[in-house]
Amino acid sequence: VKDYNEDRVSIIMNITKPNYKGKWPKCSYFGVFDGHGGDACSNFLKDNMHKYVIAILVRSQKINIFLLNLYKHLSWVQESLKLIHELAEAQNPPEKSGSCAIVILIID
Repeated sequence: VKDYNEDRVSIIMNITKPNYKGKWPKCSYFGVFDGHGGDACSNFLKDNMHKYVIAILVRSQKINIFLLNLYKHLSWVQESLKLIHELAEAQNPPEKSGSCAIVILIID
């Protein structure tokens, strides 16, 4: 039995309309992050993944194009991994945590 928890959750109900040209739908975001080997990675995902999902939604400009864009433009994964790696390497000793993630975006 361990006395710490590396798992994190992020819930954002009714995401505020960002700079978006179309009709902004009611959107809610849910993320569950199963951290392991430490909590740095799951903390980073909890605090940042929704920003990338919303940015892709805004770039899509139409909700029906969102999933296509999300699939095609997952450069945020590479950007996140690079940033996580840089933050981990800056620690002494280097951070060795990781995380699994499941994210749900409910639109209308």
